[in-house]
Amino acid sequence: MIKAVFFDLDGVLTTDADDLTSTSRWVCGQTGIDKAVFETEYDKLSDGLYLGTCSHLDIWETLCQRLGRRLNFSLLEEAFLHTPIDTKTEALAAQLKQNGYQTGIITVNANDRTELLATQHSWKRLFDSITVSASVGSGKTFSTIFEKAVESLHVSPEECFFIDNREKNLVVPNRMGMHTFYFDSTLRDHAALRQALAALSVKLT
Repeated sequence: MIKAVFFDLDGVLTTDADDLTSTSRWVCGQTGIDKAVFETEYDKLSDGLYLGTCSHLDIWETLCQRLGRRLNFSLLEEAFLHTPIDTKTEALAAQLKQNGYQTGIITVNANDRTELLATQHSWKRLFDSITVSASVGSGKTFSTIFEKAVESLHVSPEECFFIDNREKNLVVPNRMGMHTFYFDSTLRDHAALRQALAALSVKLT
C-alpha cells in the first residue's frame, strides 16, 4: 500500500527540465549574456552546489569573472524566484496530502535555491519532507538520498511512489523497491501520472 509520494523538483514541480534552463533564461534575458556561454561556465562550477560543498554566493564572483561581467548577486536570486512552477503537479500533491498521504521532494539541487523556492511557494506546508542532494551529499545515482527521504517519513521503500523526469534517476529507487513513474517534462502527461497512482489504489478524489 502506498503511504508516501515523492516528487522531483525540476521537470516535475517546475515546467523546465532542469534548474540551469530556468536560471540561464532569466539571467541572460536580463543581461544579454550569451546563453550557451553562461550555461557552460555555470556548469563548470555546479558540482559543488549539488553536493553541498559550496553555495551560489561562493561561486558567484568566479562565475562573473569568467563571464567578463560584474553582476549583482540579487540577479541570480531573481532567476530562482522566476522559476516556472507546474501548478497541476502542485495541485496533485495538495490533493494527495488532503487524502492522508505523506508527500515529499527528492531533488538534486543546491540548498540555497531549494530553500528560496520552498519559502516562496510554501512547500514546507505542502510537503512533509524535502530531501536535497546538497544536504545529504548524494545524487540520485546512489541510494543515500532515497534512503534519507524514506527514513524522514518513517515508511518503507515499498510504500513509496517516486516521480522523476529522468529515467536514469529511477534505476536506484526501483532497485530499492520503490514504485516509480517517468514524467516526461516535455509531454507533461498528468493524466498518465494519475492513472499510474490509481493503478496502485492511491485515492485521488
